[in-house]
Amino acid sequence: MTIMYIWNDVYRRKYYYELNNKVSTEMVKELAASTNFSRIPRLAIFYSELVHGIPPIFKYYMANVPTLHSALVFVSIKYLPISKVPVEEWFLFRRIKLKDLFVFHCVVRYGYTDMRSEEEPCERLLVERLKEFIKEEMMVITTLTPSSRDIVSMELQEEFISSENESEDVRPEKFQFME
Repeated sequence: MTIMYIWNDVYRRKYYYELNNKVSTEMVKELAASTNFSRIPRLAIFYSELVHGIPPIFKYYMANVPTLHSALVFVSIKYLPISKVPVEEWFLFRRIKLKDLFVFHCVVRYGYTDMRSEEEPCERLLVERLKEFIKEEMMVITTLTPSSRDIVSMELQEEFISSENESEDVRPEKFQFME
């Protein structure tokens, strides 16, 4: 019983620490705009319990790693109080308000009886759904009257999708996964 109490207390403290010390989008913009970062064409996945916002570990990552991946995904896994969630509804993406950067937040939702299969890894599904989300977002942007900034953003998105489509399979060594 004592171990369960300590585990729950530490888990709760960690969550509230992340909640109270979220990184603002303005700070990420400033860090990304600084000239001491080089961009590499990779996908970085950060795991956090936060459903909204950027976790504080990202600030330390930016301070200690001189490169910034071209796409960043902050992933949260949530188990819902329903038995099964359809596979097409597992991933809920939204773009974090950084138009110039590919920064996304993904909530992976499972039911309490959902089983994850080893033949279709979660990372592969996440990357496929991220591509679909970007394509859908591009369609919405192109239906609106594009400004010059949006055109540059669309070109970057097309470049990201085309670089991902060069290989049919998603090899784990192509991506760097960070926790």
